[in-house]
Amino acid sequence: MPKYEQLVADDEIAAHGVRHVDIVAQQERAKVRKLVREKVERFLWVLVSVFLVWFGDGSTNLGTIMLKHANDMRGWFIVAVGSLSVNLLVLAYLVVYHNFHIRGSTWEVNAAWTLPVSSLFGIASFVGFGVLLWPIYGWGTPVVEAVLTMGGLMFTYFMPSTGIVSAKRD
Repeated sequence: MPKYEQLVADDEIAAHGVRHVDIVAQQERAKVRKLVREKVERFLWVLVSVFLVWFGDGSTNLGTIMLKHANDMRGWFIVAVGSLSVNLLVLAYLVVYHNFHIRGSTWEVNAAWTLPVSSLFGIASFVGFGVLLWPIYGWGTPVVEAVLTMGGLMFTYFMPSTGIVSAKRD
C-alpha cells in the first residue's frame, strides 16, 4: 500500500506555473447560463402551448373546437371556463400584488388563501376541460391539459413587475 504524504495548504489561490482560476467569474457565468436556460425552457413551454391551441386537432384551432363542443356539453363548458376564470383572477392577483413571478416572493405567507382556492378551481377546470377535450385527444387529453397549464404558468414569467406591493397585515 502506498504511503500518503500530508498536503500543506498554500495561501495563494494558484500555485506557481498553474493558470489562475477565477472562481467568482465562473460562478457568475454559471448563474447567467442558468438564467438563460430557464428563460429558454419557459419560452418553449409557452411555444408548445401556443402550437397546441393554434393547430388544435390538425385542421381547426382549439378555440373553434371548444366552442363547437360547448353547444353539446354546456354544463361542462361553464364549469371549465368559470373555474379557469377564477384561477386566472387569482393568478393575476398574485402576479400584481405579490410578485408571484419573481423568485423569493412570499406570496405563500401573505396570501395563504390563494393556494386552496386555486387548487379547488384547478381541479374543477381540469375535469371540465378533460370532458370537453376527450373526444378530440382521447387518452392524450391529460398530457394536453398539463402542457397548456404549464404554458399558461410559464407565460406569467414574461410579465413585467408592476411595483405594486401589498401592505403587510399584522
